[in-house]
Amino acid sequence: MATVTSARNSFDNSGQIIGGALVTANTRSFSFVNSGRITSSNPYYAAAVLTVGPRYNLEYPSTPNADDASILNSGTIDGKLTATLSARRVTVMNSGVVHGSVYVNQPGRLGGYDQFGYPAETHQDSLSFTNNGSVLGATVSSAAVAMDIANSGRIGQADTAQPQGTALSVVVRADVDRAVRITNDGSIVGTGAAASGIVVGAYSGEAEESTRVPPNSTLTLTNRRTITADDGAGFSPPPYGYGPKELIGATAVGIMAPGDGASEVSIVNAQGATISASGSTSYLPRYWGQGDAPPTVPEGYLATGSLAVGVLADKVSLDNAGTIRGNAGGMIDADTVISWNDYALDLSEKFLAGAVQTFHSVDTVVNRSTGVIIGSIDLGDGDDSLINAGKIDGDIYLRAGDDSMTHNIGGALTGTVDGGDGIDKAVIDITGGGLLNQKLLAHFVNFESKLISGSGTVKTDGPFTEDTLFLRDATLTLGAGQTLQTAGPVAVTFAGGTNSLVNNGTIVGGLDLTNGRNQLVNAGTITGSILFGQDSRVTGLAGSVISGRIDVPKGAVFASAGTVNGAIAVSGTLAPGASPGTMTVNGNVTLNGGSNALFEFTPTVSDALVINGFLAIKDGAKLTLTGNRPLTPGVYTIVRASDGITGSFGTNIMRDETVAGVLSFGAKEIQLTGLFQLRTGALAQVERTKDYLNTLLLGGKATPGMLSAFPGMVDAEGYGNEAALSTLSPEAYASAAQIGIENGLAISGALRSVQMARLGDEAGLFAFGQAYGNGRTFDADARGTAQADVDSSGYLGGLGYGNSTLGAALFVGNEESKQRLGGTAMSNDADGLFFGGRLHYANGGLSAGATLIFDRAKVDTSRNPAGGSATGSHYDLHSTTIDGWLSYGFAIRSGWRAGPQIGLTRVSVKRDAASESGGAFALNVAKQTYDATFLSADLKLEAPSEESLSPWVAVGMRHKLDGDAIDAAGSFLGTNTAYTVVGVERKKTLPHAAGGLNMVISAKLSIFVNGDVEFSGRNGQQHVNGGVTFKF
Repeated sequence: MATVTSARNSFDNSGQIIGGALVTANTRSFSFVNSGRITSSNPYYAAAVLTVGPRYNLEYPSTPNADDASILNSGTIDGKLTATLSARRVTVMNSGVVHGSVYVNQPGRLGGYDQFGYPAETHQDSLSFTNNGSVLGATVSSAAVAMDIANSGRIGQADTAQPQGTALSVVVRADVDRAVRITNDGSIVGTGAAASGIVVGAYSGEAEESTRVPPNSTLTLTNRRTITADDGAGFSPPPYGYGPKELIGATAVGIMAPGDGASEVSIVNAQGATISASGSTSYLPRYWGQGDAPPTVPEGYLATGSLAVGVLADKVSLDNAGTIRGNAGGMIDADTVISWNDYALDLSEKFLAGAVQTFHSVDTVVNRSTGVIIGSIDLGDGDDSLINAGKIDGDIYLRAGDDSMTHNIGGALTGTVDGGDGIDKAVIDITGGGLLNQKLLAHFVNFESKLISGSGTVKTDGPFTEDTLFLRDATLTLGAGQTLQTAGPVAVTFAGGTNSLVNNGTIVGGLDLTNGRNQLVNAGTITGSILFGQDSRVTGLAGSVISGRIDVPKGAVFASAGTVNGAIAVSGTLAPGASPGTMTVNGNVTLNGGSNALFEFTPTVSDALVINGFLAIKDGAKLTLTGNRPLTPGVYTIVRASDGITGSFGTNIMRDETVAGVLSFGAKEIQLTGLFQLRTGALAQVERTKDYLNTLLLGGKATPGMLSAFPGMVDAEGYGNEAALSTLSPEAYASAAQIGIENGLAISGALRSVQMARLGDEAGLFAFGQAYGNGRTFDADARGTAQADVDSSGYLGGLGYGNSTLGAALFVGNEESKQRLGGTAMSNDADGLFFGGRLHYANGGLSAGATLIFDRAKVDTSRNPAGGSATGSHYDLHSTTIDGWLSYGFAIRSGWRAGPQIGLTRVSVKRDAASESGGAFALNVAKQTYDATFLSADLKLEAPSEESLSPWVAVGMRHKLDGDAIDAAGSFLGTNTAYTVVGVERKKTLPHAAGGLNMVISAKLSIFVNGDVEFSGRNGQQHVNGGVTFKF
């Protein structure tokens, strides 16, 4: 024995003590450390007895309360360990072995005196009890406001051969609000009859009229391994045959927190953990005089008395992801007293559960998907909630109170769930999907409502005996091939909240959507009527069938691309097509005042309503046309009623700006003609084509080939594709006129520069030959015409009579021209014979001439319109050119002359009519005549003509004095409506420069070469010619 008194004391044993250790310490800080071995000399005595602080109240105040005390055992204690530690903070940690029970008592702190003159006990600060080793049992009694008990080793006896005993007993004694936390990561095993795993007592006392306030209790248990009491309850008959029988209960977890203070218990059984009390009741003599022969335990008590989880508190929370195992439980008769650890329970003629039992508390029990509860559950009176996503194998009793039971369809129930008295609610949570059938619903009795909630796809296996199924806050999908049928005419009733039902199978009966915010999507068959609510939306997908009358109230929406066998009356919104598609109604449709018929248009498919009956449009009904992009051009029949249409929408027609078109109302049809739309800033040429196509659409002149091609002529956003539309017009025929004009200018320009100066003074026959090449470039203009450049070439020969002063000649030649209209897939190719005559006069510095040209070209026009086959035509392009010029050269020096030269050219072009073949957009083009007059003015400098080499240059400009518009009128084959487009125009005024070289080869032969350019940006010309003159 050791008694120590000082501020700080410790007892440290690393060796071996035989005979036990008795330590008393009056100190502020104390520690007991054993890493050796302590053995009691007598098995009936404790191996270690420790006392810190006053042992008795009479020692106060001479023996003060300690600040802290600790026990650390990493060794072996052969026997019991008993410790009374009057300290604010107590720490007990065992990582060794205690071959006996551990008793730790932390009495309250003494301070002041009570009304009887004795020292008054008050609370301590904290207690921490940690076992990482092994003890046969543990009792912890504490007045601390915070208790923390943790086990990762083993608490409990190793076998049942030893006397029975509770593994861990906890007594909470603080006189103020207290919190207890128990964590098990090891094994807590109660062995022997009536032995429990964990028992917690937290009595708060009764409220008195004095100032005493009962403390509140918060108790938390977390189990991650094993807590068991599987040796069963104990039965004790009355002593000497008199008095009540006694049933001594065994609980794996028993928590009692009676009294007037508020108490809250939270238990978490983690995944993989086990709480078990499943043993059979056995005979347990407790009183003398009962005889040596064990009596027979009543059959009704064999599976009664053991309880896996029992809690008495105001509020209980149980969260199970592991296994809770108990018995079936049973009734307690009137002459039996039942108790746990000497705490008597009034259960006379009441049921005692085997897995979970609570008493008069508000309970929340959650059995997670990995959780398993075996045995009965009784939550007693109170407003309780039980949620099951795992397996519960046993009956469930919710007793009096407004209770709720939520069962996930993927979980399992084997017993009956009894709602008891009160307003009780059973909820089937379909989250995750599974089998929904009558067998599942039959588990629930004495519930005032049975609801379906959650989100999932369900299957069925036969009719329900329920009149209807109630949905609240549910998203239910009936799987394909499944049939849902109840005993009443309404198969499904929406009972409030926000609900969604997707039917991929068959629903036999009707639907009631009048309560809540509800949505129905039908992809299968519904055989009954549908009652809409104001916030309801019903959608029928393609192929779906609804057989029954439909009344759509104000605020509700009915959208369908399926079939309705029945009449429809609409006061809300009717959206045929279900965005989008075709709705078929085998019955009459009435659009009441205030209703809205909503049609949606998309690039590929648009809404339509087909009625095998009549359509009645009442005053005030509205038609809405909507689409997120311009309507694809064409004719849309949005409503067709076999028995006719009565009434009209009047001015109640609303449409998006993108849905441009013209509505027409017939006796049995409502049609919308969709028109082409172009983006802002589209070229005028494309606008002309767009207007023409819309004219055909509105006039009903668009051919089937055109209608089938139109969808390909819009872009991804629904606007007309300008590039595609530009390929449709007759612009190539308009621009072909420029071939005739340019050929007239090119040939006349070449003939102006034929060298006649070396013919001499003596008149006679002469011949000449010439070849030319000409390239004319055009720029596209704001009207939208394409860059229709013309490349031409040709050759000619002539025979004349005269001399250098005066002469006349006739000529004939051939020309070829190519024209490509950039970005339009159009081209023109021309060739043909031309002929004419020429006069010239020269005297001194004066020179003049005139030419008449007849061009008999033929043109091949090729087009490759978008949405159609390549096409083209062959036609005449004749032109007549009259050209005259006059120049005067003033002598300057050495025979050189300089002076003005003017010219006037008139070109008249006649294009014949043309007819294309092939494709929806082949054209008929009308004939046309074009006239143009050009004036040229230059300053010319030339060398003496008698020199063997005589160059010349000229600069000036060419101006178009007048001319007809370059355009063409055409119509598509199969139509009689034409439209006119313009062709490319040349710039009116162009500066130019020219030059040439005349060379005398002999007295009879001379050659020449000349060039000319016009330029203004991209508008211009490059011309070159050369030839020979021969005098006979």
